[in-house]
Amino acid sequence: MSHKKARPDTLLNMAGILIAVAVVSGVALAYVHSATASICLAAESAKKIESAKKILPDFDNKPSDKMRRFLVDANDNIKEIDPESSLDDKSKECLCEYFPATKGGVPVGAAITTFTNKGYSGHFVLMVGIGADGKVTEVSVIDHKETPGLGAQMVEDPFRTQFKGRVGGKPFVVKQDGGDVQAITGATISSRAFCDALNRAYKVFAEASK
Repeated sequence: MSHKKARPDTLLNMAGILIAVAVVSGVALAYVHSATASICLAAESAKKIESAKKILPDFDNKPSDKMRRFLVDANDNIKEIDPESSLDDKSKECLCEYFPATKGGVPVGAAITTFTNKGYSGHFVLMVGIGADGKVTEVSVIDHKETPGLGAQMVEDPFRTQFKGRVGGKPFVVKQDGGDVQAITGATISSRAFCDALNRAYKVFAEASK
């Protein structure tokens, strides 16, 4: 029984079809990834704006339109970056964002996403509201993995609200280290980290206000 060999032009056609399929699939995957990333960014931005509404005085602008981004290294050196630039995971953990708020064109303050890497469970993120007078208006915990019943109490009163109305002219420091911040019982590490993130927010606020 004889077997016919595939003609060269048939093999070329098959190869062409496979390449075309691979290219189309690659483009489709890239489009889906881009669309998904855009949706995620939009959802994240919306979440931050909602948080800003809760921690700032009433405003009528859209803070995300004037948002500024800063990378802050381990020595608290601050570098402003393009708001549209893509970041790797390592850079995202050093990111602070500045959302200026105005009413009738007059500044009422800014919401700042800030971070610390000194939590009991490592990295966590806060959003700090700072009024035009430099006082803390409110603090919101955006993301954390601190221990339930201990460090996780930073999302609750009275710990979180003790900062309201205070000015960050000097660093926030827990009483155990000579400051006046009342730490969470049994969670001094988390309390120190919270202060670390707050202090970083004020450094970014000062940088953005130059």
